Amino acid sequence: MKLSLGNIKVVITKMVKYLFYKISFILIMLLCASAFGANNKKLTKEDIIQQLLPKTPQQMKQSGYGKAPINIALCKYWGKRNKELNLPQTSSISIALPYYTTTTISIAQDKDRIFLNGKEVSLDSEFGRRTIDFLNLIRQNKNIFLKIETNNDLPTSAGLASSASGFAAFVIALNDIFNWNLTNEKLSILARMGSGSAARSIPPGFVYWQAGKKADGTDSYATEMYWHLPPQHNF
Repeated sequence: MKLSLGNIKVVITKMVKYLFYKISFILIMLLCASAFGANNKKLTKEDIIQQLLPKTPQQMKQSGYGKAPINIALCKYWGKRNKELNLPQTSSISIALPYYTTTTISIAQDKDRIFLNGKEVSLDSEFGRRTIDFLNLIRQNKNIFLKIETNNDLPTSAGLASSASGFAAFVIALNDIFNWNLTNEKLSILARMGSGSAARSIPPGFVYWQAGKKADGTDSYATEMYWHLPPQHNF
């Protein structure tokens, strides 16, 4: 069959249209798959911490200091909706006690060093490993080593890494030495990365830790509760 020039043009036009629609369909499917994958990405502590900390490293101080109260839950949260980010299923209420953890951080020479209640702790111990693991999550310069000195008003059972007030004081001291200037809300979220209850040791007094609804937990932090008492009357 002999094809005319007009027939050839029609065939080419149909082929171009077919290829255009086919390629467009493939691109749309790839974009949808990419968007679906991004929305279902499992968030990690590193992802959240990168959102919290300043993008540009600030001028580091020679030392930093943090102080945080021990808290006792009056209304507990019931389980976690995200164990990686320590996100609670329900909101909770606590009270800060007049007992504290204080932490001082200074620059060390060639390795990290940790002291608990005046005694140096091995970096290979559970306490040492968990403390350094948390430090490595936020340390923007891996060539900077720190000396961490923490003291508890009450007897320590498992150390800084398992203490709400310990993690809170640690985060406050890190905020001080690294000059992050984070708000209390962001400090509460950052402390939660180490220990869920640590979020409640940032504010003083009666504290409300809201569970939040966002997947990244940026709406899950603790704030101080302000009680409005009725006026007193003299009879």
